Amino acid sequence: MPESDATKIPVIAIHGILLRQTPDSIFSHFTGSPDELIQLVKNSFGKQRSGNFKGSLVITVPSNGNFFAKITKENVRDGIEKPEAESVKIVLHSRERLETADKETLPKGVDWAIVSINAYP
Repeated sequence: MPESDATKIPVIAIHGILLRQTPDSIFSHFTGSPDELIQLVKNSFGKQRSGNFKGSLVITVPSNGNFFAKITKENVRDGIEKPEAESVKIVLHSRERLETADKETLPKGVDWAIVSINAYP
């Protein structure tokens, strides 16, 4: 029996902007591989909510000790490193959103791109 659109897991890729979210940056980051991040998102697909604008999704994924929150002014002042995340939300943009609003293209066959990791202590 073929999958319906509601149950089909889309093809997901990492957007280039996500590459700035590293351990050495001020941004939240993930310590696993890109493939592991994509799999976490796929495992939680179906539990997503709409993002702040058309063509975006927010998916909550388990932290599993692999996500770290961004550095705040207080962290810098107090010499604290990035805290381990307790809550993680992944932001995805659709192919249509990227091609129309952002004037970018995704590789053929990709439906969604992960554009941000929002991790919270």
